[in-house]
Amino acid sequence: MSDVFGKYLTLPGKTEPLITIFEHSNDVLQVMLYLLSENRVEEPDLLKLAALLHDIGKIEQKFDGQRWVHTPYTQVYFDALLNDIRFQQMVAQIGVDLARFNRDAFYAELSDAYELLEYACESHHAPAQSPARLRRCKTIVLVAVADMIASAVAKGYIGRMDELLQASPYGQSVYNLLESLTSEDGLNNLLASLAREIHRIELPAQFVEDELLVTAIFKALEQEVFTACEIFPLMQRGCALWVAGEKRQVEEALRRLTLSPDRLYRFLYGEHIYSSILNSLPAAGATQIDSNKYILVNEGIARQYATRIMLRRSAQQLVERHNLSADEISRIMTGRGIGVAARLRALGKYVPYCLTGRTAAYFYSDWRYTSEKLFEIAIPESETPKVYAYLKNPRTYVSTTWATSRAFEDYDEIVILHPRSDVHALSVRETNALRVLAPENLLIELIEVSDELAVCDAVALLVAQRSALDWPLIIDQLAARKLIRPGGCLFEVTNAEARTAIIPVPIIQELFAKVAVTPDERPYPFPLHSPATNSSTGKTTRQARLMDATRVSETKAMSSNALAIASRWGIEWRLPAQPLRKVLADLGVIHE
Repeated sequence: MSDVFGKYLTLPGKTEPLITIFEHSNDVLQVMLYLLSENRVEEPDLLKLAALLHDIGKIEQKFDGQRWVHTPYTQVYFDALLNDIRFQQMVAQIGVDLARFNRDAFYAELSDAYELLEYACESHHAPAQSPARLRRCKTIVLVAVADMIASAVAKGYIGRMDELLQASPYGQSVYNLLESLTSEDGLNNLLASLAREIHRIELPAQFVEDELLVTAIFKALEQEVFTACEIFPLMQRGCALWVAGEKRQVEEALRRLTLSPDRLYRFLYGEHIYSSILNSLPAAGATQIDSNKYILVNEGIARQYATRIMLRRSAQQLVERHNLSADEISRIMTGRGIGVAARLRALGKYVPYCLTGRTAAYFYSDWRYTSEKLFEIAIPESETPKVYAYLKNPRTYVSTTWATSRAFEDYDEIVILHPRSDVHALSVRETNALRVLAPENLLIELIEVSDELAVCDAVALLVAQRSALDWPLIIDQLAARKLIRPGGCLFEVTNAEARTAIIPVPIIQELFAKVAVTPDERPYPFPLHSPATNSSTGKTTRQARLMDATRVSETKAMSSNALAIASRWGIEWRLPAQPLRKVLADLGVIHE
């Protein structure tokens, strides 16, 4: 049989409102817990379990257009759900030991419990259909009562519960049965508990953090106010709480409620950790710390709570059973996953990495528009599978090849991995807690890429970082990479176009001294590639501050100064004048 527990959690169980089988069953369980708190019955575990199982026949999804046909299918799914380890762990949280309801139990009284449970589920729409079984456990009728109340409440009903039950012929027959049983099996207080009014308390909750706050407030009401005001929690779903009691008392309870962050945290998490965790936050009023919502959504605090929760074995087992990643949990809860930047900050403790390429270039020059969703990352070759799995999720594109324009549209973030063997040896700088390839190394790599856009990024880096660059290191690296000619030529052309010494003249002279151009030597082409042949430029990243790619390819006029300089360096200069001047103009070096 396929995953019965999964279907129990996800398949619809009510059409008005549209909720799942589990959601409705949980509503019924909450109403049952109220009834059990008011009536001391002999088989509370049987009734709790019946509340959760009474509609499992709806897994068959038989609906004739007006009503569910489900009780005939109860036995089909009964044993499969009882034997599912996930269901067993779930019911253990409400203190129910399923061993008592084992169909193959040796002792007669145990097998009797199984039979009564099965009957309670099959007969919840007609609890008196087998008088013999009803006599053996009269409290089975509470399953029908809890089911009717939970269904009515979900539809928006408020008012007295006994009037609700008597509002239909079926409900009237159930109520008449209740009246005949009130002196038996611990049901003496049943009619009194049903004479109370149902009222709905709802607080605005648009996001998950709001529902956490609402839950904490409801717990504060329950533990600090309701008992004194004779208000009884009946059922909660999301931001709505239904209670049993007089309207006047409910209003008084709400007026009496006072809240403090310390108590809210204790009610929500059951731990006295407010003072120990929050003592590093600013004083009240400085950042609206007195706002409960701010406290609950503070990122640092949320991380600590998430860590505490995920360290619990029960939470880990839940995640493992459903094959969920931490990012998927975050996406489900908040509508988005943890961002790549946040993940990289955590990754740096375990795996060496650095931002490189156009992502790093933008960090240093703030020039050419680079989408905030793009991350080019250098990582060790051996760590590629690990980093891929760590960063990949349904909303993040991760690959060692460039993303298409469609991927830029479909994904929230784009990660391009550059596996390499020398990551450990790379010089990096920390920027906003992210590791970025040092500007000297990045400059050399941009020159080595040798396409028009990379060369323009190199010029922007030279302009923006010229007062902070380690020039002797750059000379050494150009020599080591055999890039003295293209590098020195680029430096001199940049100075000529800028009409000022962006690159110190002695640096250019030192590089030129290392060059020997013979008359019959074939000039070295630089840059090697134009934007039209560069497959790495996605649609999104060609925008804005660099001229449109079409304009770059169309504007082919070369600067006469650049051609003359290139000839001295033994370079066949291929970069049109306009892109280079565009960089210099954008960064305020020249005015055009």
